Amino acid sequence: MADSVALAAFTRQLATAVGSGLPLVQALTLLGKEGSGRELGDVVSAVTADLAGGADLSSALGQHPDTFSNLYVEVVAAGEATGQLDTMLLALANMLEKHRATALRVKSVLIYPGFLLAFTALTAIVTAPGVAQKLAVATAIVVAIGFGMRRMRQRSAVPQHDIVPLWTPVFGTVYKKSVLARVTRTLGLAVSAGIPLVDALGIAARVSGSRTIYRAIMRSRGLILQGETLEAALKGANAFPPMVVAMAATGEQTGHIGEMLTKIAEYYEQDVDMAVKAAISVMQHASIVIAAGLVLILVLGRL
Repeated sequence: MADSVALAAFTRQLATAVGSGLPLVQALTLLGKEGSGRELGDVVSAVTADLAGGADLSSALGQHPDTFSNLYVEVVAAGEATGQLDTMLLALANMLEKHRATALRVKSVLIYPGFLLAFTALTAIVTAPGVAQKLAVATAIVVAIGFGMRRMRQRSAVPQHDIVPLWTPVFGTVYKKSVLARVTRTLGLAVSAGIPLVDALGIAARVSGSRTIYRAIMRSRGLILQGETLEAALKGANAFPPMVVAMAATGEQTGHIGEMLTKIAEYYEQDVDMAVKAAISVMQHASIVIAAGLVLILVLGRL
């Protein structure tokens, strides 16, 4: 799978090239040779060959599902159909960049206490009697943390779990807000691109990264298929904050669902940023207290 940074950069560059009037084959040929990374570069070369053979861009991208998601392909198809390919590519680039920025903020909150606990545990082990016998325990802690971080990076088409329980104070709140930002931005882009709401909900559910929110979205999707409005469907899922339900309802009534969902995403992205800064500040103060307590215990233990 292509790196998200490389894919976002490629998408933005392609949007700029298309907007400037550069023919697609020529633009892709140039981008395939420039800093896309070897894996993405190979895919772009294959897409270019398909275009030269007469395929349209969305069909060519659809041959590489490990690199270009269903949402990506369908948004490109909408851009081709409406003559707004550069606009749609720019919207995709913005979405990819926003997703990554939000994910990095959340990861900083989730990793910080892990390193703090690891530091405390390792310090206690190393300073305790019998250091040589306990090095294996210290190594096991480091390996376990590394494994946990690797698991955090792994995503499946259908989320199998929540990285953090959504009810957890501080961490669960930040995580849920980041998931809602990802879901509403994806859903807003999909609906704005003309993708039917029930299909857009399925796409948003798969990119949520949360088993709880995935199930809630799929329940909402089922209710819409039964004839319910979006407002009633979101309420029926019992997982979405009142603001999300109210703004989605307003968008549904005014015919601007995509625009309202994007506004919700922008709100949550800003909220996540503030929540992360607040959480890190609290943890920094807590780390000082914990470190001081640990030093005091070790000093008293040697008296």
